[in-house]
Amino acid sequence: MKRIAQLCILAFFIITSFSVAKKESVTIYGIKISASDVGAQKTFSGVSKLYETRLLSPLEEYSTADFFYKLGTYRNDYQYSETLDLFNLSLENRSYPFLDSIDFDFYQSRGFDIIEQKNPAIVEEAKYVDLKKRINETKEIKERKKILFEDQYRYFRNLLLASRYDITSKKFTITKEKVSKTTAELKAKLDTIIINSNLQASANIRAYLSRLADETVKIEGIYWLGQLHPNYIAKISYYMRTTAASIKYSGDQFGNTLKDYVTNGKAAANTGLAAIQIAGYVDKTRIKVDSISSELQAKSNIPADKATSIATQVNFEFTRSETLTLHKMFNSVFVIRYFTSKIIDELPQ
Repeated sequence: MKRIAQLCILAFFIITSFSVAKKESVTIYGIKISASDVGAQKTFSGVSKLYETRLLSPLEEYSTADFFYKLGTYRNDYQYSETLDLFNLSLENRSYPFLDSIDFDFYQSRGFDIIEQKNPAIVEEAKYVDLKKRINETKEIKERKKILFEDQYRYFRNLLLASRYDITSKKFTITKEKVSKTTAELKAKLDTIIINSNLQASANIRAYLSRLADETVKIEGIYWLGQLHPNYIAKISYYMRTTAASIKYSGDQFGNTLKDYVTNGKAAANTGLAAIQIAGYVDKTRIKVDSISSELQAKSNIPADKATSIATQVNFEFTRSETLTLHKMFNSVFVIRYFTSKIIDELPQ
């Protein structure tokens, strides 16, 4: 997406700007989410000074927290969403001399400070102190990488790797109307519960259970914005502009891929992304067997033993729904758009 494709890019972004001027929306688990649901905006944006893709189709689904591993990948053609490894190779326990030089410069200048600011008590943990000391005292980049990937430092390694990312989240509400669509399966299950032979009483109870589903199942959205940390991008730019090509393209996977990226006029790095997660849970205080039984007896005048039997089945269906459906929502994040930093887009060949 670089110099030789500048005219194509200009046309692409002009067209994109017109298309995204309309209110954007995506559908996740049957729930339509508009950009305006997230905040006072028409588009799913928020990462400044970055080129953006159209909304991905289909959306990319990842388990919780894994989605940001896509930061640092690149697209071989800016018009498509397929991603290839690039700066995310930092996550691998392999030696990439040029990339490792960038990484450890960042870790020592900013990374350790970032994780200490977020976790002040970490400076008292012996293994963390030992890791930081060993890395700072070791001169060879390859040896630093070996130290970082020792199994004893796994927890601290993950924190240090994550310091390369700047990730924010914002919760937003899902309307009752949309929650109602999500609870359709649960309502269908509740509707199969045999109540009694009185059609009117049966209808009243089913109406009560339907309202209970809408009021008890809580759904909220989380809008994620992630990018490679600006200081990390600055390190990449500095090394690319000051380090000899013989070192940059050292023949390893990263070096060869980097060369392919900077010489490909259509390539675009994924230095930022927008994603949505839907989090669902059941308000346990509303589905206690005793309270549901009491409600059924009071509102429908049915015997206590029958009310308790129904309440027990209702409690089971709510619990089953949370386990099989809502917890799945907790564990999925959907990437909806990628962004590309102008700085990374213009890296020198």
